[in-house]
Amino acid sequence: MRFPTLIVLCTAATMLAGCFEGPKGDQGDKGDKGDPGVAGVAGLAGKPGDAGPPGKDGRDGKDGKDGKDGKNGASFRVVRGTSGAAATCDAVETMISAYCTGSFTNYPLIPQDNGAKCGDSPSPDVNVTIICAKP
Repeated sequence: MRFPTLIVLCTAATMLAGCFEGPKGDQGDKGDKGDPGVAGVAGLAGKPGDAGPPGKDGRDGKDGKDGKDGKNGASFRVVRGTSGAAATCDAVETMISAYCTGSFTNYPLIPQDNGAKCGDSPSPDVNVTIICAKP
């Protein structure tokens, strides 16, 4: 009976021996710096910030130069013929554009002296529009 008791006591002593610590020793030297770790996954984009304050007003531009002979450039006028009639510019104007509107399949644009018309026979569903320029 002594032998089994001895085994139990030895086992208990061995197990309890690791539970008690002695006094702490001095702190060791600082170790070398380690290598950087792997970069993590990027996070989600944040929401946009608030709008900033408005900027200052710009300076006024320089005045433009007068046109030839002191005039301030050309003026334009739109003239539309009514019920298929021709449209013409005034004598001091020049026609710079013309087009037909409506059912003009059989009514082609026909230029005339300083004007235009759509087709040879006037039709109420076809109209001509011209743009006149005055220097």
